[in-house]
Amino acid sequence: GDRWIDVDNWDEAVVQLGDGFRRVFLALGRQELAPFTACPDIFFVIRSVEPPSAALSFARADFVIARGPFQLADERALLLQHRIDGIVCKNSGGSATEAKLTAARELGIRVIMQRRPPRPDVPQADSIAGVVGWLRG
Repeated sequence: GDRWIDVDNWDEAVVQLGDGFRRVFLALGRQELAPFTACPDIFFVIRSVEPPSAALSFARADFVIARGPFQLADERALLLQHRIDGIVCKNSGGSATEAKLTAARELGIRVIMQRRPPRPDVPQADSIAGVVGWLRG
C-alpha cells in the first residue's frame, strides 16, 4: 500500500511536486529546504529540529519545530490536521521514520523519498586472517 516516488536529489523531488501536490509535509533537515522555495503554489508543513534560516522564503508554510522519534498516532494527527497530500523525506534506512511512513500508507498519501546513496566500494574480508592479510597489503 506504499505510494513512494523515489528520487535521487531534491531538484527531482521539486519536479515530482508538480504532479498535483497541494499540501506537502517536508520532513527534512533545515539545510535541505532551499529547493522547495521554488514551489509557490504548494502549502508546506515543515518539520525540523531547529528553525530554518530566516533567509528562506516560502510563499505558504507552517513550521513545526520538534525532535523525534514520533509516535504513529501523532504522525497521523499531524497529517490529518494539515490535510497533507504528500510527504517529502529521505530514506534514512532505519526505523526512526517508520511512524510517518505507516501513517502515510494508512491515509493513502504519496511519499517522495530521496534514495540512499550507494554504498562505497570498500575492501571486505570474511575472517580475521583476511583482515590481517589486507592490512599487511
